[in-house]
Amino acid sequence: MQQVLPERSTGLNRLGLALALAGGATLLLGLILGAPVAQAYLFGYTFFLALTVGTLAVLLLHHLLRSQWGLALQPFLEASVSTLPLLALLALPLFLFLPELYPWARPTQVAEDPILQHRQPYNNPIFFAIRLVLYFALFLFLAGRMTRWGQAEGAVAQRRTETAAWGLALLMVGGTFLAFDLLMGLEAHFFSASYGALFVVGHALGGLALAVALATRSPAVAAWLSRRNLQNQANLLLALSIIWVYLALTTFIIIWGADLPHEAEYYLPRTQGLWGGVAVSLLLGQFFLPFLALLTNPPKREPRVLFYIALWIVAFRLVDHAWTVLPSFQRAPSWADLAALLGVGGLWLLVFLRGLARSFRENQSQGG
Repeated sequence: MQQVLPERSTGLNRLGLALALAGGATLLLGLILGAPVAQAYLFGYTFFLALTVGTLAVLLLHHLLRSQWGLALQPFLEASVSTLPLLALLALPLFLFLPELYPWARPTQVAEDPILQHRQPYNNPIFFAIRLVLYFALFLFLAGRMTRWGQAEGAVAQRRTETAAWGLALLMVGGTFLAFDLLMGLEAHFFSASYGALFVVGHALGGLALAVALATRSPAVAAWLSRRNLQNQANLLLALSIIWVYLALTTFIIIWGADLPHEAEYYLPRTQGLWGGVAVSLLLGQFFLPFLALLTNPPKREPRVLFYIALWIVAFRLVDHAWTVLPSFQRAPSWADLAALLGVGGLWLLVFLRGLARSFRENQSQGG
């Protein structure tokens, strides 16, 4: 396999470093000015964490199926999951701001709220930290196995397939509880059993779209982008989009029909004003438009067309994440959110590029 990251790799590394420094400096300024830095950091951090967990799900699916469509995506998926150690480290600042982020971490509010008191055995700082350690241990173990055995054949390839089978099931469980802890916990009373599934499926869609967008612009994997593989990639994007909208709409309809206060309080701020308009744009931009585009032949035949559709999906995954997180703080987006997104994204990009170079070197050595 030919080398992938060409002359642009140095420029991308510089871009990542610049974004990390600029974002970090802006967040420090935000702390001085009293901006909602902790909330912004959680928003930016959880977006890249969710995207990475989504790429891990796609990598597991690829190895479970021993797919051909995933061969072009594999270097980018492996590079993405190589950022998990960084993301584990970046989780530490959250513990400095737990009371600012989570209702269950505010003793005064807990003392006045029977529901929060009932959830205290689960929602407390020590158990919260233990669960995060367990989630990252699972993700790092699965990512390590898939990358270490990525080019294996014979008996090791069979072990990789078996690991991917039970690993994908465990990832669904771990990702579900990760969503409960980091995001659903922002709400004092809301609970939905489908919240975690919506999180995992939605960000698997985003992770797949990211890998497809990168692969369709990389000459190094062009040999794997046959018409059949492009068709399978487009169909998988289509399938995940349908599953995502099914989960999103059925969850909304069930909660709307039940009309229970502790459930309705989640959707009320997300269907009014600015966020109500965002909700409509998500239905159109994250489902209907990509759905119609992916039903046509061009994205299944032309990498350039599939690239734009995949990039569109990634962009709307960010919009969906903002719609999920920021209304919990009862505010509109701010410059601090952008700073956190750029800062965490810059660090993520630096590690991603190192992982991508390593993945291509290993592929090249395996190819002789």
